[in-house]
Amino acid sequence: LVFFHTIKNLTAAGADVRIVSRNKDVLTALLDDFGFSHTPISTAGSGKPGLASELITRDVRLWRIARSFRPHVMAGYGGVALSHGGKLTGMPSVCFYHTEHAKLQIKLAVPFISEWHVPESWRGLEAPGRTFRFKGGKQLAYLHPDHFQPDSQIARAAGWDDSLDNFMVRI
Repeated sequence: LVFFHTIKNLTAAGADVRIVSRNKDVLTALLDDFGFSHTPISTAGSGKPGLASELITRDVRLWRIARSFRPHVMAGYGGVALSHGGKLTGMPSVCFYHTEHAKLQIKLAVPFISEWHVPESWRGLEAPGRTFRFKGGKQLAYLHPDHFQPDSQIARAAGWDDSLDNFMVRI
């Protein structure tokens, strides 16, 4: 969860944070495990027709929520529905992204987005005058030393061996 610490800090400061989610991979389970209240607005479609149908569903549901909640800003990772919802409601939409090869998603989001935040290494499409670059990758949102301290006991329980070269591969 890229926004874990942001959500914690904002709610601790008294901000009213609403989370909308998408039933995809393990996202909703993670939100539940962390105790975050969230509103699932769609389930990931399959194939181009399924994804197109789901996007329309997400757009409409997010638009309805944003229209009733009236947030000061909407933020997310990826941001296709977020960019559309922000444009339709006149609310700023701030999106973070790192996957240059998701060309269709990017083309659907960039024209409507208020701010597009990408890594310094980004070589993909940009939102002219609205693209901002950050150092590092999304993993620093939860692995930054301000928020994460490695636990050698957990690493050893997962197979880490101090006498060998160890590699972690995320797939």
